[in-house]
Amino acid sequence: LFITRNLYHHNSEASQAWKVIINCPIVRQDILSFCICAAIGQILILCVIREFGSLVWVTVSVTRQLFTILLSVFIFHHAV
Repeated sequence: LFITRNLYHHNSEASQAWKVIINCPIVRQDILSFCICAAIGQILILCVIREFGSLVWVTVSVTRQLFTILLSVFIFHHAV
C-alpha cells in the first residue's frame, strides 16, 4: 500500500483507501476483526485436515457451498 501510494500519488484509489483507514478508527477495527477471523478460520481448516484428512475437508467444504447456494436460491430468489 505504501509503494502504491508513492507511485500513484494522491489521486489513486489506494491513496483514498489509505486516507479512510487513517481517519476512521471503525474501519481499522473492522479490518483487524476480519484479519483475526480469517486467521482463526485458516487454523480451523488446517486442524480439520490434520485430524480427519483432506477428503473430509473437501466434503465439508462442498456441502457448505451447496447449502449456501440453496439458501441463496430459496431466500433471495437468485437464479442458478
